Amino acid sequence: MKKNDDSASTPTTHTHIFFQDYLYRWLELYCKPKLQETTFTNYKRIIDFRIIPILGNIEIHKLTPAHGQSFVKNLLDDNLSTRYIEYCFNVTNSALVQAVNWELIQENPFYPVEIPRPRRKKQHNTWSIEQTNQFLNFAKFDNPKYYYVFMLAFFTGMKRDELLALKWKNVNLDKRVITVVESLVYDKEDFHYLDTKSKLTLPIGEFEVKELKHYKKLQNEFQLKSHILYDDQDLVFCTENGHPIFPRTIATIFDRVIKKAHLPKIRFQDLRHTYATISLEIGIPPKTVQERLGHPNVHTTMDTYSHIHPLNMQKESTLTLSQAIRNYSYN
Repeated sequence: MKKNDDSASTPTTHTHIFFQDYLYRWLELYCKPKLQETTFTNYKRIIDFRIIPILGNIEIHKLTPAHGQSFVKNLLDDNLSTRYIEYCFNVTNSALVQAVNWELIQENPFYPVEIPRPRRKKQHNTWSIEQTNQFLNFAKFDNPKYYYVFMLAFFTGMKRDELLALKWKNVNLDKRVITVVESLVYDKEDFHYLDTKSKLTLPIGEFEVKELKHYKKLQNEFQLKSHILYDDQDLVFCTENGHPIFPRTIATIFDRVIKKAHLPKIRFQDLRHTYATISLEIGIPPKTVQERLGHPNVHTTMDTYSHIHPLNMQKESTLTLSQAIRNYSYN
């Protein structure tokens, strides 16, 4: 309901600031201490390229629901995905909520704005055991350099940015564990190592240990024979000169191998979902899968993979994932 008291709706003089000035103030004072570096970078990019060109020159106390709806329409006109539009709007809305908390404005003018809601996927695209076996078998001979990235992604459920940040000091082949402590991001200027939200200790099987030992041997031999100036950053997966691999490179090679192997197209991150789906189907306890994926609780895991029919889930099994794959003649 609209307020009748004009004096109550009149902002104080310190609210006569342009929205763009407020947004940078909000980023620095409120977001920077709270957000991870990657999230902060995404917020700033959205503010610079999406919000300010449309709303930046309007004084914050003059913003109206009509401005908000016009903002959403501009994003739609740019043919952006509904999910990205929702993200842009949420950043804008969060800034306005904080402006209310700081008593710069009395109420959030974008509260009534309607945005297109993205359709949520009911399930993830994954491969079967047979398809995963086919992919790994093909990748090992077609692109052995990247095969080990794909292999470890599948057998551990690790994310791409965790794999690319993995260092040998965090791989204990004797104790058969990998400790995930960092993720790697590239922001079009440089690579950055970020601490993960929680440190994960992932057990690995005999097969994975064998493969990683062989890979480490190949890596050491290459360093000795190579005439390229090698910058040893202790990375498990790196370029020929020891530098980090661009995340996009992994996705490109992954797509290329899928096409050559004549398999259904999935995204690299779907290897993580394939790991979880197959693990649950062969009887690996949900609690184990939850801990390896880093989910806050087992309910999150089961909700995420609710598409797995109970009849497809075997009773708890001592069969490991690598054993299940090798049952399909993978070697």
